[in-house]
Amino acid sequence: MDEVYAEEDFRWGVIAFHNGFYNNAILSFEKALSLSPDSALTRTWLGRAFYKSGLEQLALNEWNYISTNNQASSVLNSWIQSINYRRSIVQEIEEDERYIIISEIDANDENYHQFRRPISIEPTNDGSFFLVAFASNEILRIDANHNVTNVYRGSLFQNFDHPYDVLNIDDEYMFVSEYLGNFISKYTFNGIRLLTIGNTGSGAGELLGPQYLAQDGKGYIYVTDYGNKRVNKYDYDGNFILSFGRRTSFFPGFTEPTGIAISNDMIYVADRQKKAIFIFDLSGNYIRSIADGELIAPEGIFFKDSNTILIADTERLIEFNIEQETLYSFEDLENYAERLINVGVDSNNNILTIDFDQNKVFLLAEMSNLYTGLFVQTERISANNYPEIVIDVSVTDKDGSPIVGLKADNFYITENHNSVRDYELLLTNQSATQLTILILVEKSLSAMSNKAQIEEAVEDIFNIFNEDARIILVSAGETPAVELKENISRLRLVDAATDGNYSDNWRFDLGIRNSVSELVALRGRKSIIYISQGGIGSNPYKDYDLLEITQYLKNNSIDFNTIYFNQTNLHPDISYLSDTTGGNSTFYFQIEGLNNLRSELLSFIPSVYTFKYISPSYSDFGREYIPVEIEVNLMNRSGRDECGYFAPLEY
Repeated sequence: MDEVYAEEDFRWGVIAFHNGFYNNAILSFEKALSLSPDSALTRTWLGRAFYKSGLEQLALNEWNYISTNNQASSVLNSWIQSINYRRSIVQEIEEDERYIIISEIDANDENYHQFRRPISIEPTNDGSFFLVAFASNEILRIDANHNVTNVYRGSLFQNFDHPYDVLNIDDEYMFVSEYLGNFISKYTFNGIRLLTIGNTGSGAGELLGPQYLAQDGKGYIYVTDYGNKRVNKYDYDGNFILSFGRRTSFFPGFTEPTGIAISNDMIYVADRQKKAIFIFDLSGNYIRSIADGELIAPEGIFFKDSNTILIADTERLIEFNIEQETLYSFEDLENYAERLINVGVDSNNNILTIDFDQNKVFLLAEMSNLYTGLFVQTERISANNYPEIVIDVSVTDKDGSPIVGLKADNFYITENHNSVRDYELLLTNQSATQLTILILVEKSLSAMSNKAQIEEAVEDIFNIFNEDARIILVSAGETPAVELKENISRLRLVDAATDGNYSDNWRFDLGIRNSVSELVALRGRKSIIYISQGGIGSNPYKDYDLLEITQYLKNNSIDFNTIYFNQTNLHPDISYLSDTTGGNSTFYFQIEGLNNLRSELLSFIPSVYTFKYISPSYSDFGREYIPVEIEVNLMNRSGRDECGYFAPLEY
């Protein structure tokens, strides 16, 4: 009888897991194990429930027990390896991670689009990138699988005049520098030229051989004006603002300005002949130079992160650390490249670099990414309408960053090792438009004295997000509670945010735990906005520590954002939660208000892909456990998960 009861508890545990009730799942699996302690399958599922609850060490304990007893599958061993890597400090101290070539796009291949003289690259946030081909007079859009999805050759009435670089502005329109035309064009993606910027000449705003483009995120674009040996600045409407780069008492002047990139409101410009990179502020005031004398002939440049700049240095690719002033060369390229002219980093953290002479694009990835592969995780399986199955699959890299740009062909789904036919990709991690915002309000005594500020912040959130998102409100008091989740209105939301009991014993940890529990069962993008005085209370981790809270957020693809009122009192743990989960900390009284927070939340990319298919398996009237296997392949990287479900009982 114990086995029968164990199977029943296991069944209810699996169902609870797929409905997002992880605590109930844990109780069911533990009960099943008490009756059948040798079940590796039940113990694997218990580890899954711990993992999704943010209790990673408990999950690892269960999985390591299975592995020690030689019962672990290759998939489970891969999970153990990946999670141990993320939890270790190794990833924080890795330096000079080796990159290797994992793929190349070769226009000399007769089966590929025959572009000629590729010169610039512009990554997008959907895993694709734009490739500018100078000689064949075109711009290609190439997806994460290296398929050409669009070809642009100018407007309906006039072709490009040898395009040099492209800027994609929010996938709404693009700026193209047209080298022989001596102007910049602004195009829609339907081939309509909206305007041209600049005329041939050396006067204010005029151009002679415009090359590389950059934008500052403030509504301005910059172009290296090669023939005039300067940089020009324009607004999005084409109005000339200023130019810089001529010789002054502080700056020697450009000789051959090439690549340009912007980071932290500083403009970085490469000079091919001077073999250095020069730094200016957004008004064109010279600051200093870097990499003097260490470069051969720099062309395109790109920021890998705020402190690391990639440099296409003719026959080699360079990574330069600005703070430490150290230089690293990608040796794997040196035996293959002839003239590297530009570089970028795609949304999946691969480096793309262009070989102008060979008509090639090289794709490089960290060697450790190939070793660990993709981390594939079945988030949930909905079998309520069996045999129709809806399944959510999370795909991330070794660091937990979402993999974007995947298509249905990147996935292979089986049930009990039998192929699933005609599965449909319902939602990608970028097409999931539903946004749920959970407002978590601090209920400390100091917050009680700032009710007016809380009211204003909540009202602003309602006004900004009401049309874009579902809103839920939770209070972080002594006993955190959901205050409002249905029939939301501005007045009801404000009242719910400010009413209730305030206490010095308010609970930071339980407030976040309750908030995540409200969100886990929902599809789409999920964000927490924590309205706070900037603190975390006197006993913030009574039941759950900071690591467990962070893991609970991250393992369920929820970003944590904070609006705080005291600029000098933001606790570092709050900043850590925001930074680690992909969220933001916003001072309420900043000049920009909450507009930046809106754009950040709407652009947050989760890791989940959603599929629908018809099950080929026999459910035995809902009593049979149906295993599901999912494999994901992208270039030379792959990952796999093994999960399962029960169909509804039939009587």
